[in-house]
Amino acid sequence: MMKVALLSLGLTLLCMLLAEAQPRAERVDKNKLTGKWYVTGVASTCNWLQKRKGDMTMMPADISLTKEGEVLFSMAFSSQGKCTKMEMTFKETETPGEFYSEEYRKTAQVIKIDYEHYGIVYAFWTVDEKVCRELKLLTRIQELTPETEALFRQLAEEKDFSDDLIAIFFNKGICTLADA
Repeated sequence: MMKVALLSLGLTLLCMLLAEAQPRAERVDKNKLTGKWYVTGVASTCNWLQKRKGDMTMMPADISLTKEGEVLFSMAFSSQGKCTKMEMTFKETETPGEFYSEEYRKTAQVIKIDYEHYGIVYAFWTVDEKVCRELKLLTRIQELTPETEALFRQLAEEKDFSDDLIAIFFNKGICTLADA
C-alpha cells in the first residue's frame, strides 16, 4: 500500500514538473491582436505539412473581431496552383490566451506575442482519431528576424516538435487574401 502511495505521489510530482516546463498561454488583448499577419513558420505533427513542406510559402493572414467579440482568423495559401482562403472563428475560453473553434473543433493558445512583430500560437485538434498538434509563427511583416526564428524554434522544441516537423517560409508566395 505504501509503494502505491509513493508511486502515485511521484507520478503526480512528475506531471506537475512537466506542466510547469511547458510554455503557457498568455493573456491576450484581442484588439491588439487584430490586423494583418503572415504565417512565416509552422511546426506540425499533421500529415499535411510533411506532404507539402517543400513547396509551401509564407501565407498572408488577417485577424479581426466579429460583432460578438469572437476572433476571426483568415488565411490564404496556394493549393494545387490556385489561391485558397480558409477562415476559422474562435471563441475565447475561460483559460487566458486560449480560444476554441466549434467548426474545426480546434483549441488554440497564444503562447508568446508582442503584437508589433510576432505571435506564436499552439493549436491542437483530432483528425481520424489522431491528435494533431501545431505551432504557428505569425509576423507582422514578410521578414523574419533571426531572434524571432530562434524563439520559435526554442518553443517548438519545448513543445516536443523535432526539426523535421518544422518549416520556416522565406519565400513570400503568390497568394493574397484578395486573390483567394
